[in-house]
Amino acid sequence: MIAEKRELLPLHVFKHKELAAQIAEKTEDIEELKTRRDSILKRAGCKEDAGGNELQQRMAIIEGMLQKLDEQERRFSALSDQTR
Repeated sequence: MIAEKRELLPLHVFKHKELAAQIAEKTEDIEELKTRRDSILKRAGCKEDAGGNELQQRMAIIEGMLQKLDEQERRFSALSDQTR
């Protein structure tokens, strides 16, 4: 859009305004997405500048814990069934 705007002749005032409005809207969308990303990373306990790498590592740890809990639940159920 920015390149398209630069290529227009100055006589295309309405097109310039239209493209400027679209660029402003997209810029606001980008800022909103960045704010959401930072909020999600903060809730996940990650540093804002660390990005997805730290989040992926934490997710892998959580998945490992869930697998361990599932295994322990299966063992407990088996023991519970044996004692009946």
